[in-house]
Amino acid sequence: MNSRWCLFSPLAVALLASSAAAHFVWITVESDSGGQPQAQVHFGELAEPDSAALLDNVAKVQVWAGAAAEKGEPLKLSKHITDEVGSWVAAVPAGTRAVSGSVNYGVLDRRGQVFLLMYHARYLDAAANLKAIGRDERLPLDVVPEISGGQCVLQVLFEGKPVAGSEVVLLDPEGNEQTKKTDESGKVTVDGAKPGLHSIRAKWVVEKAGEHEGKKYAQVNHYSTLALRVPQPTK
Repeated sequence: MNSRWCLFSPLAVALLASSAAAHFVWITVESDSGGQPQAQVHFGELAEPDSAALLDNVAKVQVWAGAAAEKGEPLKLSKHITDEVGSWVAAVPAGTRAVSGSVNYGVLDRRGQVFLLMYHARYLDAAANLKAIGRDERLPLDVVPEISGGQCVLQVLFEGKPVAGSEVVLLDPEGNEQTKKTDESGKVTVDGAKPGLHSIRAKWVVEKAGEHEGKKYAQVNHYSTLALRVPQPTK
């Protein structure tokens, strides 16, 4: 878990603004205290619950359960906090293998660079058929995985097209971190798809000016995360 924040002073507000770049929206599916499946939306560095003080920054996140073809209503999220650590949560049907979400974070000014920040997030359980659930067209920036022969290939797509040069950061279940750049087909390859939950994120910047809520910006920074659960191999 990351450092906790106290939001009662101008200094704390400034620290919160500067920390947002290190925080991302993540989605996982876990069992609640009663053993029922629950979609959990986290705002932190990894696919795990983080500081509850930051949750309201992504209160407008829209989250859907199921494959992209299932155009259902967004989940009704509620805030769950334990010992200052929290997530947005919602019950999902048993057997849910895919959950997606997106939120417009707003316009930020970082050292004179003014941009609109967009967060996108997915949870995928690789025990399912990844070819059937791996792509979600609702997300402008998407990380699509394929696991075969002990390798994991990740393709980064923006508006359905592969993007070359996207920075991809991967953290495996053992805490090993890698940073890679996508090739001309928008892909990176990771050796050894270890069982457990992988925290993966990609970034893509669009040089497109605009205005949001009365604030002008020069570009749009997209971040897309993927919490990929790899099952234990069958014997």
